[in-house]
Amino acid sequence: MKISKGFTLIEMIVTVAIIGILAAIAMPIYQNYVENTRITAAKANLTKYGQFMVRWKLDKGTFANGSVWPTLPANVTDEFYTYTFKPSQPDSANTELFEILATPTARNTSTKVVFIDQDGGTKVCTSSAATSCE
Repeated sequence: MKISKGFTLIEMIVTVAIIGILAAIAMPIYQNYVENTRITAAKANLTKYGQFMVRWKLDKGTFANGSVWPTLPANVTDEFYTYTFKPSQPDSANTELFEILATPTARNTSTKVVFIDQDGGTKVCTSSAATSCE
């Protein structure tokens, strides 16, 4: 009787199929994890910029001096998000309302925009119009 060593073709096909199924399950989970990590980093940067605005208000007494708003610190773009400041009501006499937006860069696969307002509240939206937010 001859004893064979090695794997049969069927065993190899089954092994490759199992690995393919596991990869198909794991890849979306990994991509979701990466997106959530990037959003968390954007929230941390937005909090930093929000704190900059609060320090500005403590120093100057108001967020805006007439129609002149402060500019954000120099680093307003990272690898995955670009940070922009905008008054919530630019034509209003109320100079106490603002938002800072983190919009995805071309390198970021996410389409979610992250906001922070003057009260430190953050929200994650599917567009910069802030109509559908989490």
